[in-house]
Amino acid sequence: MPSCPAGPVTPEEEADDSKPLLLVVEDNPDICNYIRGAFEETYTVLTAFNGQEGWETAKSRIPNIIVSDIMMPVMDGVTFCRKVKEDMRTSHIPVILLTAKGSIRAKEEGYEAGADSFITKPFSARLLQLRIENLLESRRKLASLITAVATESAAAPADTVTACERAETLETNTLTKLDQVFLEKVKTVIADHLSMEKMDVAFIADKMCMSHSTLYRKIKGLTNMSVNEFVRKMKMQKGLELIQQGERSIAEISDLTGFSSVAYFRQCFKEEFGSSPSEYQKKLQRNP
Repeated sequence: MPSCPAGPVTPEEEADDSKPLLLVVEDNPDICNYIRGAFEETYTVLTAFNGQEGWETAKSRIPNIIVSDIMMPVMDGVTFCRKVKEDMRTSHIPVILLTAKGSIRAKEEGYEAGADSFITKPFSARLLQLRIENLLESRRKLASLITAVATESAAAPADTVTACERAETLETNTLTKLDQVFLEKVKTVIADHLSMEKMDVAFIADKMCMSHSTLYRKIKGLTNMSVNEFVRKMKMQKGLELIQQGERSIAEISDLTGFSSVAYFRQCFKEEFGSSPSEYQKKLQRNP
């Protein structure tokens, strides 16, 4: 049987499957070109020559990571970093600031603005590469925590609630306030329209007052899943909850969670939790 599809692929999602986006904000063209040359094989490198240009690019492209100088005309790097971290569209993006040697005050201001890391000039491309890889790996680990569902619950149904609560606690303790608010808003939109069969990027983006591409890249950046995958995971969580309540048939739960058929619901449930809905019900009966 083919794997359970997440939903129709949008142009934004197709574009997102390309190389990750690295935004370099630097007014020194030599440094800018140095970074571009070191990373263009593995990243799509975007460039801006001051904080204001960087901010416009960050809003429109939603990069995976940002490297920015601190001392720049028009808008400095600390102000730019603060804008990134205080806007719901971009608050999840890791920011590395480039500092002059011994600039302790600049680092203090950068951390206050939400910077994730600093590198002192001059620096090697290898050092920057390692720093970027470490931050993106941390982001991937965080994504796995955010999307943690008690997949082991099919084997141990009694532990399901505890496991889900643990995942929620981890999410609260590791996300910024803005990112928590964003995810809660998205989850609320999904919960309020759970029975919709085709809840796509366009529908949720409209409810969130975001562009399609911004919503897609934001959810991808936080969860490492497409919007359609995230919607399906929320639907499966609700389906699991309804089965645990034991008040509705599988057919009713399939309809309430917006699946096109009971067979499709069963297929997706088994892929998510490792057992069919009926097998899960039997386990619940054996382990009340």
